[in-house]
Amino acid sequence: MGTTLTGIMITSHGNVSINCGDSRVYGFIDDLVVHLTKDHTLVNQMLENGEISFTESINHPKKHYLVKAIGVYDEIETDVHKVKDMDYYLICSDGLHSYVSDKEIQQIVVDQNRSIREKTEDLKDLALLKGGYDNVTVILVKK
Repeated sequence: MGTTLTGIMITSHGNVSINCGDSRVYGFIDDLVVHLTKDHTLVNQMLENGEISFTESINHPKKHYLVKAIGVYDEIETDVHKVKDMDYYLICSDGLHSYVSDKEIQQIVVDQNRSIREKTEDLKDLALLKGGYDNVTVILVKK
């Protein structure tokens, strides 16, 4: 059994994302959403290698097979990247992004009429409404 590690470090010297597994960090600037991390799954590898299409990847039966995880291998390999300043950063588990589309996530996060708390609650509630079977972790940070 394995788990994921995903986060962002925001400092006066710059920002760094870290990722191992299929939890994600998104960045939002103006109305644009940016994936700041890459999913470490078998299906994402297949997609990157051109073995399957994006459409095939969406509901692939091996979608949640991790190729990098904590607690499975003797050594942990993570992605660490410097990232640009954004208006918001969203750290979330696959319990959110597997059920709620990037467009739906974007619409909620960039909505200026919602507080940070309302945005996180709305994201969680939408994931559960859409059948979220896994844990739904949502951390939203306004820069």
